[in-house]
Amino acid sequence: DNTDYRGFLYMLGRAGISVKGKNTLVLGSGGSSHTVCAALEDEGAKKITVFKRSDIENYANLIIDKEIQIIINCTPVGMYPDNGKSPVNLSDFPKCEAVADLIYNPDKTELLLQAKKLGLNYVNGLTMLVAQAKYSSELFTGTQLDEAMIEKALKSVRNEMRNIVLIGMPGSGKTSVGKRLSELMKRRFFDSDEIITRVYEKNPAEIIEKKGESFFRLIAATVISEAGKATSAVISTGGGAVINEQNIDYLRQNGIIIFLERDLGLLDVTCRPLSSGKNALQALYNARIPL
Repeated sequence: DNTDYRGFLYMLGRAGISVKGKNTLVLGSGGSSHTVCAALEDEGAKKITVFKRSDIENYANLIIDKEIQIIINCTPVGMYPDNGKSPVNLSDFPKCEAVADLIYNPDKTELLLQAKKLGLNYVNGLTMLVAQAKYSSELFTGTQLDEAMIEKALKSVRNEMRNIVLIGMPGSGKTSVGKRLSELMKRRFFDSDEIITRVYEKNPAEIIEKKGESFFRLIAATVISEAGKATSAVISTGGGAVINEQNIDYLRQNGIIIFLERDLGLLDVTCRPLSSGKNALQALYNARIPL
């Protein structure tokens, strides 16, 4: 009894992904790929295309089948700690409807973030992992377990692993709230501005004054990209983090993003050169709220 096989089918079913009569693409040709291909065939996939590792490495020169509807990633591309990488570009597959990634750390790989932006159905590999564990336990012990245990375990693991990410206007209290949250929830705390200050021995205002805003945004993005790889953490970002869409992707891969809103007149803008003055604050607010 192949528990990976059953776990994979449970994952697809729970996500509402049907492969019957569909053109499918499997990324990778290792052991998990063989299991996935067998399941796709048994479920009535119309066509199963497999990209081997060499195909993915030579992706730019591949002839892409534009009729692909379902994509399953069985490679480690995009898995922690190599976050931010994707084996394919989903914009090359105009008829794609759904994406399944067997990776579960990060919660949303670069491939799944692409799927989310394109409005596609998507699922990561955590469901498969948990379902497989349930089926393995049954096989080993001979005891049937309630399927509700899968959902209970999924909810528990996701809540435990998910980061809480605080964004908002400069001076809105993200650091104070973040520190208190981390204490109450017994989680690690990351503050992007504090990390920058510690590493560069200058606070953001001093760096912007001496090196300019562009340089500061560059190093802030580097810090955020690393913080976003964390799990079970509280993350407080600098007020300008949301300007860069890539920063938002870094934070979304493992986190739920919470915007701290505070009356502009109550914001503490001491030592914040980019947000000094009422007009400057209003302009920043108007630019960032849509993000």
